[in-house]
Amino acid sequence: MSDFICYLIQSERTGTCYVGMTNNFPRRLRQHNGELVGGAKRTHNRRPWKPVVTVHGFHNKIQALQFEWRFAKGMPRGWSLNTCLRRLEIGMGMVRWTSNSPLAASVPLTLTWRTVGDDTT
Repeated sequence: MSDFICYLIQSERTGTCYVGMTNNFPRRLRQHNGELVGGAKRTHNRRPWKPVVTVHGFHNKIQALQFEWRFAKGMPRGWSLNTCLRRLEIGMGMVRWTSNSPLAASVPLTLTWRTVGDDTT
């Protein structure tokens, strides 16, 4: 298994969501919240962010990127948490995330529901 995960965070200010991929979730969340340099431009003006869910179990970075792409594909700014969670559910149930990805059933994914202050990855 790799250390790469996909994650869903929600703006505490606007309620909108953001999907990303990282190998260090606590550091990446701090970047999104402006505590460290390097956060995504798309999240800058909707701080602060809180963690919602992380997806673990990818065999490598490529699989995590493929899942993130499917999860976030076509996601415009301003999506609600319910819409994001429905997209996650759809992504978890797909046969393949992309035409080049492995069969989803061959990747043992685990969802971890997150809370603010939870520093585990």
